[in-house]
Order: sequence, then structure tokens, then C-alpha cells
Amino acid sequence: MRLMSCYVSKTILAEKNRKAVIMKKYVCDVCGYIYDPAKGDPDNGVKPGTSFENIPNDWVCPECGAPKGDFSVVE
Repeated sequence: MRLMSCYVSKTILAEKNRKAVIMKKYVCDVCGYIYDPAKGDPDNGVKPGTSFENIPNDWVCPECGAPKGDFSVVE
């Protein structure tokens, strides 16, 4: 019974410490492509769930080849 109690306590603590993460979409200022973190860019090695900030700096727009610096937050 003690083992179960320990498991439940850790689960509750983990739930309390979990933070909601809202990842923003970004638009390419050159061509209008929208990077959606929920979809990622799997064809170019970016897994779904990857925030724009965590994309490698050498990543480029899959539509026009513009650098990451040419993207703006979608408001």
C-alpha cells in the first residue's frame, strides 16, 4: 500500500509542476509560409511539437529558402 501512495503522491506533484506551454506560429516575411509548431517541419528534420525558438539557426523556410531571421510572430 505504501508503494501505491508514493506513486500517487509523485503523480500529483508532477501535475502541479506541469506548465502550460503555448507555442506561437511564425510567418515567413518573404513568402508567407507559416511555421506551425504543432506540425513542425518533418521533411527538414524538425519534429512536431518543436517551438520556433528551438529550431536550429541554420533552418530555412521550406517554401522559399529564407533564413530563420526572416520570420515574424503571427499575432
